[in-house]
Amino acid sequence: MKNLKKIVLLILFLTSNYFIAQTNTIFDSESIYLQTNSNSLIVGETLHFKINCINNSTQNLSNISKVAYIEIIDKNKKSISREKIKLENGIGSGEIFISSAFHSEYYKIIVYTNWMLNNFSNTFFEKNLLIINPFESNLTKEIENNSILVKIESQKNSSLIALNKSIYKKRDRVNVFLQDLKNEIDSANFSISVKKIDHLNHLFTNEEQKKQLFSNEILEEANIKFLPEIRGENVSGNIKLYEQDKSPKRVAFTIPTNPFTLKIVKADSIGNFTFYLDDFSTISNASFQILDNRKNDYIIELNKNSRPFLTNLEFPQMIKFSSNLLKDIKQRAIAIQIQKAYSETKLDSIHKLKKGNLLDQNIANEYILDDYKRFPTLKETVVEIIPAVYYKVKNEQFLLYVRDFITYGDTFGEALVLVDGLLIQNHQELESIDMKNVYKIEVINKAYTFGSQIFSGVISITTLNKNYVSNSEKIKTFILERCSLSAKSIEKSELIDSKLPDYRYQLLWNPKIILNPFDNSLTFFTSDIEGLFEITIEGISKNGNLICEKKYFQVQQ
Repeated sequence: MKNLKKIVLLILFLTSNYFIAQTNTIFDSESIYLQTNSNSLIVGETLHFKINCINNSTQNLSNISKVAYIEIIDKNKKSISREKIKLENGIGSGEIFISSAFHSEYYKIIVYTNWMLNNFSNTFFEKNLLIINPFESNLTKEIENNSILVKIESQKNSSLIALNKSIYKKRDRVNVFLQDLKNEIDSANFSISVKKIDHLNHLFTNEEQKKQLFSNEILEEANIKFLPEIRGENVSGNIKLYEQDKSPKRVAFTIPTNPFTLKIVKADSIGNFTFYLDDFSTISNASFQILDNRKNDYIIELNKNSRPFLTNLEFPQMIKFSSNLLKDIKQRAIAIQIQKAYSETKLDSIHKLKKGNLLDQNIANEYILDDYKRFPTLKETVVEIIPAVYYKVKNEQFLLYVRDFITYGDTFGEALVLVDGLLIQNHQELESIDMKNVYKIEVINKAYTFGSQIFSGVISITTLNKNYVSNSEKIKTFILERCSLSAKSIEKSELIDSKLPDYRYQLLWNPKIILNPFDNSLTFFTSDIEGLFEITIEGISKNGNLICEKKYFQVQQ
């Protein structure tokens, strides 16, 4: 909480128009540690990952940033894939599908937060990733006599992980006992990955995993250029005016979620503005507009996403493919195609959004039009059905108002008029709205404060398809980068009696191990794939130590 107060003070300092003489404040910095299910993948497989954001001062999970960024960078230092990941108490997880857009080469995975970009040295975490595209025609020409042989049978087994046996049959139950790790897992956040290993998996050592997790960096207020995303996603931009105008401008921002997201902020004297999004929706369409009487004498521009400098990234030399590697690649490619052909398509879980309080049902009167006789125009509808709403025609312009039955006046001027969450300044376009497509009208007929502005009330129109498009040229539409939804863990139920093939190489991935208080074991099932499998349990303990334990078992007929 102390650190959050510092961050809030920093934001107020940087966004203020006034200079306040004070000493240079020191802030905590962050670091990232990334866990993945594999360091080598082929096209068609999925990279599963878990992000740990660490406070460098406390060496505990950070509560500063709520958003992290993960990118896959090619040897030309071009971003091939980029995702925004929601962080909860310093932890985030997700997945990236490896499509045919990837070539056979080494890539870098980089992970960072906006706050980390202020660090002097560790502005991002980096990790090597080998991707093989078996469909490239030149792959089979890479066979060399100097085969890369890895003795995968002689791996060091963890003494902290126990199995009920060391050799399993196909589609067999595996019980993993974590008695000696129970205390660590209870006090921290650990992941588990179970996958078949081959020569591709062992082209890497664990040296990059042993890098220092935390730096001793501190952030000084004078050197801070990037604000932390402490409340959610930040969306910032600038208003460019054709004429010099120093008067403060209010910017309205709408995302057509259900319920909709509407925010109004005041830009500073040079037109800069920032919105904070805390709903973590995946809806990317957003509308922006300035709340004034101007027509088209301004331009709204959104700021580009901040990214670290990648000039010092170094990539390993591409491997020479041996006959052993080519054999493993072929087997994995076949397994992917079989698994894809027989897997059942399931809809992703839908994350329900929290209902907003803009139109709290305790204060809003709701009129569902099907409950009344429908009228063809909005004018007739408000006259016949909604007594708190009325209209005027001034200078041939149609205007909507709300009637406060206590004061019977318009003390605060115009109402806040919305259609599907989109703020409508020019009420004229609603005079001809198709009422057959209007589902309901909600009204708040008393003074309503939203942001820094006071309205005489609220008139909110909801259409049947909830995707109203305004014809106003003042409304600018942008596509935002939004956070990805958290991926599900991979847990396959028993398929002993099933006739469907099970060609999974990745038997289990769970970014957060939760043990039963009365049990210290985990259970999963083998597939139809034979060979050596690796169990990896990885995480950061409460005292900031990296723990990575591995156990191996065989699957055979």
